[in-house]
Amino acid sequence: MNRVVIPSHIAQPWLARLFLWAFLAFFCAALFLLNGYLERKAAVPDPETKVEARYAGLFRSDPVYIVLKRAGVREPELSAVIQELKKDVKPRSILPDDTYMVALSTSGAFRGFQIHQGGRTIYYVARVNSGRLVRGKMNMEVRTEREVTAGVIKDSLWNSMVARRLSPALVMEFADAFAWNVDFLTETNDGDVYALVWEKKSTADRVIGREIKAVYYNGRASGKKAAFLSGGEYYDEKGECLKRMFLRAPLQYRRISSYFTNSRYHPILRIFRPHHAIDYAAPTGTPVSSIGEGTVKFAGWRGGLGNYVEIAHPQGYTSGYGHLHNIAKGVARGKRVQQGQLVGHVGTTGLSTGPHLDFRFLHNGTPLNFLKTKARSVSKSVPAKEKKAYLEQAAKLSAEMEKAIAGL
Repeated sequence: MNRVVIPSHIAQPWLARLFLWAFLAFFCAALFLLNGYLERKAAVPDPETKVEARYAGLFRSDPVYIVLKRAGVREPELSAVIQELKKDVKPRSILPDDTYMVALSTSGAFRGFQIHQGGRTIYYVARVNSGRLVRGKMNMEVRTEREVTAGVIKDSLWNSMVARRLSPALVMEFADAFAWNVDFLTETNDGDVYALVWEKKSTADRVIGREIKAVYYNGRASGKKAAFLSGGEYYDEKGECLKRMFLRAPLQYRRISSYFTNSRYHPILRIFRPHHAIDYAAPTGTPVSSIGEGTVKFAGWRGGLGNYVEIAHPQGYTSGYGHLHNIAKGVARGKRVQQGQLVGHVGTTGLSTGPHLDFRFLHNGTPLNFLKTKARSVSKSVPAKEKKAYLEQAAKLSAEMEKAIAGL
């Protein structure tokens, strides 16, 4: 049987073309796989330039530029990061309590910057290994929980509530709700009962807010009081606003909270004097607040009263603050002041035997007993169309607090 022999000059070009096409196919596949690998590698941090340093804190009043510069981010990268960030975040929207985090590599190169706004949203700018700056936004899941606490006063409102693991912010908000009705510096007694209902909002890593919904206080000096939050204001069981023309006392609880710790607690004493004046014995430097809005009639030295501030309020009322250690900046004759505004600090200037506030209250020039004066309300109540829902909610919250009190 005869074999057919293909001449070598014919076979060789065919084999060469087959080999070439196979090589090209392999080369293209390798390029495709390599490109995918490089893209994935460029999108993650390089292990050789891993994050070495992180700088974190509150913004307070610092702009983004200062925060980044202080962390060691240099130009032109600093400006490039800010420009990327501005596409998502307005500088004016950053609040003092918002937090930041700056990350740098082992070589000091910028790796990332995060802004946590209100604990709810994270804005970030990061540099990936491809050299690009990428930006993004993440919304944190927020959980809302309702809690109820009741307790009995022992020693002071502050120590009693903190002992029940209530935060200082909640203690202040509780006192604020009754600022026109109860003086928690001088009118608390051992055995008084308090209760509150509040909501706590939190994300996976932090508590972002607490808001009191209802408060209750039953005191020997103050009597029984209750308040419920509605539209940003506190109202009583009938839907009448608790806010009054005058605060209950010139020493505002919130302003002097720094004195209320176990190590530094100093009781404030309220002493009644002839002609209806009231002395508040308190440490030098204790903040003194205006009991209501008005206009400063006098601010300066007045003989035996030492440093003295007199404020004219609407409807012919006047309040006076004597023996001040100093008068607050901006408090001068003719200036307007708001309710609760700082007017000075307790001292012992003038004819004084020790640090205290000499507080006076007059109506059309006649001295009055401030604590027995029927402080005029702000004539505000829950709108009629919301009244039914408000009363139902108030009843429900009252039942929750009563249950907690019954368990004491």
